[in-house]
Amino acid sequence: MSAAIEKYQIHAYIDGELAPPENKEIEQLMETDESLRNEIIQFSALKRQIKDSYQLVNIPSYQPVVDREKAGWQLPKAAVAALFIGVLIGYLSVNMPFNQAFLSAADQHQMAEQKYLIHLDSADPKKLAAALDQTEKLLVNGGPGIKVDFITNYEGVGLFDVNNSNRAQLEGLLNRFDNLTLYACKRALQRAMEKDARLQLLPQVKHDKPALDQVVERLSEGWKYIKI
Repeated sequence: MSAAIEKYQIHAYIDGELAPPENKEIEQLMETDESLRNEIIQFSALKRQIKDSYQLVNIPSYQPVVDREKAGWQLPKAAVAALFIGVLIGYLSVNMPFNQAFLSAADQHQMAEQKYLIHLDSADPKKLAAALDQTEKLLVNGGPGIKVDFITNYEGVGLFDVNNSNRAQLEGLLNRFDNLTLYACKRALQRAMEKDARLQLLPQVKHDKPALDQVVERLSEGWKYIKI
């Protein structure tokens, strides 16, 4: 891929969000840069697949995490099957980095288990509590290499408002764990602020891209997806 083109520009190009001069620049580069052209084709196909699954998957009701030593590790299997297995096995089988292709199945499973993307799209208090509970349990019970991304869109972005009643719990998690990252969907945030100009995000929250782009990137990197 051309060093002049950033990853966010590729996503914006696919989503039709670039200005005409930027579109023209990328299209001119695609004519001579085969790696850029292939990356855009792959991301376009993956985003279409993710969007279809993202909209149609039947998410089961939240089940509290139990002690994995007593009952085994449990995650929302329908979401993982629909979005992780159904979409990404075909993609990753031909796009997996060379050094990962020779890892054992157990090693690959262990790597995937250590990276989680938690997604919240609702302002339902029960779901907010469940998402925060799930996040804390993963961070507390995970190994030293665990990473958790917490991403919100639609009405879920309100969780990251400085005036949200869960602020103290969120900031407590951020202070305890430097391997937790918060993301608010750029588009959802814009819509929410149009409705309520008083909304103000916590300073630790990243909000530079749409939620779908973040989901696509993390799934293509092998992260496990948990929809609350």
